[in-house]
Amino acid sequence: MSKWRLGFGMKHITRDISVPEKSVAPRMHMIIFAWVRRRWDMGKLVAERNRIERHFASFCRRAISVGKSEEDLIELKKIKDQQIDRIAERIACADFNYLSHLAPRLKVPSPDPHDARLWYISNYSGRRCLTENALARFKDEIERAKEQRWQFWQSD
Repeated sequence: MSKWRLGFGMKHITRDISVPEKSVAPRMHMIIFAWVRRRWDMGKLVAERNRIERHFASFCRRAISVGKSEEDLIELKKIKDQQIDRIAERIACADFNYLSHLAPRLKVPSPDPHDARLWYISNYSGRRCLTENALARFKDEIERAKEQRWQFWQSD
């Protein structure tokens, strides 16, 4: 459970923003179910990110109206950025889980787990995550494989 204490007289916010670590069931055999699960997870994560941004915007407006110092506003922005980074990391993990589910079916090799340039250790969860560039390349490879497959079936 994540607890925020936003000083300067604001109310305490307690909200569980946990998302299951593995968003796609490991034994799921149909791609459509994995796609639906990914869409469900992404929708929840994007809604959570939007909720955090709205709440922090209202906190900033209230802090300015009360006349709080710039240091308090900077601290509030740091808390918001940490929460948004956590959500972004969960979105990247959900993407990778879905893509790693698709990769064997499309015969696309997954990124090398021993290549340190492709992976980093998360500051929040301590998990190894793909870098943004590596995830984008992995998505591109899967899209190319899907397109080649589609062209093969269209050629007959």
